[in-house]
Amino acid sequence: MDRRNFLKFSAAGAVAPYFPSFAPLAQAAPVARLVDAHAHVFNANDLPIVGFVEKVVVTGHAEFQNLVAKYGSSIDFFVRFLADWIRGKAPLATYEIAEIDRIAADPSLKRSAGKIRTDEIANLTQLIKDLMDQSLLKGRKKAGGKLFEYYVPLYVVALMHEEAYPALYETENAYDRDTWQTPANLAKQLYDVGNGDFGRYLRWALQLTRYRFELLDVLTTIHGGKMKLALPAIIDFSKWVGDSFDVKIVDQMRVMGKIAAMKGGPRTHFYMTFDPMREALHRLKAEGPLSPLDAVKEAVLKQGAIGIKMYPPMGFYPLGNTGKPNSAYPKALAKIFVGAKKPVGAALDEALNDFYAFCKDKNVPIIAHAAESNGAVPGYEKRADPALWAPVLKAYPGLHLNLAHFGHFDRYFKAKNPKAAKLTDTWEWNLAQLAKDHPECKVFGDLGYTTFALLKDPNNQKPKETARMLGEIRTAFPFMGQRILFGSDWFMLGQEKLFAASSTGGQLAAQMDEILIKAGFTDTERDGIMFKNAGAFLGIDKKDAKGGNRERLTDFYKTHSLDAGWMKDFEA
Repeated sequence: MDRRNFLKFSAAGAVAPYFPSFAPLAQAAPVARLVDAHAHVFNANDLPIVGFVEKVVVTGHAEFQNLVAKYGSSIDFFVRFLADWIRGKAPLATYEIAEIDRIAADPSLKRSAGKIRTDEIANLTQLIKDLMDQSLLKGRKKAGGKLFEYYVPLYVVALMHEEAYPALYETENAYDRDTWQTPANLAKQLYDVGNGDFGRYLRWALQLTRYRFELLDVLTTIHGGKMKLALPAIIDFSKWVGDSFDVKIVDQMRVMGKIAAMKGGPRTHFYMTFDPMREALHRLKAEGPLSPLDAVKEAVLKQGAIGIKMYPPMGFYPLGNTGKPNSAYPKALAKIFVGAKKPVGAALDEALNDFYAFCKDKNVPIIAHAAESNGAVPGYEKRADPALWAPVLKAYPGLHLNLAHFGHFDRYFKAKNPKAAKLTDTWEWNLAQLAKDHPECKVFGDLGYTTFALLKDPNNQKPKETARMLGEIRTAFPFMGQRILFGSDWFMLGQEKLFAASSTGGQLAAQMDEILIKAGFTDTERDGIMFKNAGAFLGIDKKDAKGGNRERLTDFYKTHSLDAGWMKDFEA
């Protein structure tokens, strides 16, 4: 996501010109209800944080590179330190299951917002103490006899003082340890009023120490009570980033199943995760005893999962891995397949085909990362291209597929030559074309991580250009009003600098809706994008549907003595 350069668009006659009015449309209906079709409520125990930071964030994120330019190697140290430190500070899924039962028996046991704040400030206090404890740096002596990085943690604490107390600490005296605040005072100030990079990222990261059901409360607040259904996704990319931390996918599945059965609040059903590499390794006896595909089946058939999340930019193609050399995959993983009956590519396709066959047979929707980002190895992000899903849709007609992050228009905003930029070169166009070419399937795109909706500056061209391109796609592909889904991609979106101003009262959805209005979508289409289209994607829009989510969820609700009447709102 390029937040600095907004390039002038030239479609070179690829589509008919479309110039929507940017004046407010008085007759437009406000957002009254929504489904967040792409969210996350994971905590620090659910993620291979260290591996993801080292393999993806440090090497590929433009925002991180901006911070390095601003703070030097200290930010690199701090991000890695924080990623490692925060592990173990969050409740395990098994403990959360017991906590949900305790709160169901006595609601007064649920942590209040004040208690959450107190606990997170206490965690931050300990983090600062650990940074100040130079004994943590034993073994960091580097070649040449220099204590390289010896003082970097203390430099980070100095930067925290500058940010938290700008009137007290200028560049010079911030590095005088004798003048520093106590860790408790610094932690409280950073948490409550820190408006710079450290305060923002620390508050965001500390949320990873919460219960998952508490994060759902935050998501409800973000959407101002208008969210009727939340669809958080579990993710699994440990194998691809080389992180041996046990993220306990099955435990995650079961706590999310427990949350799905909770009474009160918006309905919540999760996307289970499927990593074909983990399944291929299981079949080689190089992974745990439970097949990831069997875990997917349990999630869908017993735990209230509503779909499955996939992450191609980790390194696999949706199909077509067979025949590719082992060098097309991470060395450490490809090495495991040396001497096996199938090379890594064929083993991946075998796992994928069995997975797709199950999804087709049971009418299970799939959501996949489809932005040119987060590649586990530079270049892998291109494996998320929507066009690469054509062989899957051809082989498995009838699939429901949501290709996430529609509307970023990265191929336009990041174009090196603005005059040569074409809408037809964007992945958004690829997705719309894929949906048109495969009417036997239902292909959708969600608006997850739509940072352009956070930009309120009237002089900023990105929201205007985004609205214009969405309008042109709507003109070229009129059915797309029924194939776009609202999604926030919170928790991840919460790290953005501009997010705080849109983090309550449904502002995020309202700002996204403004862009849809400017793109020319009708009230009916916008209600579809915000709410109704999710019913078609999930297969809950027809009360007599057999063998899919409508039938499974009806049975799930009977088992847990819950009312399934909310699904009627999605009927035509």
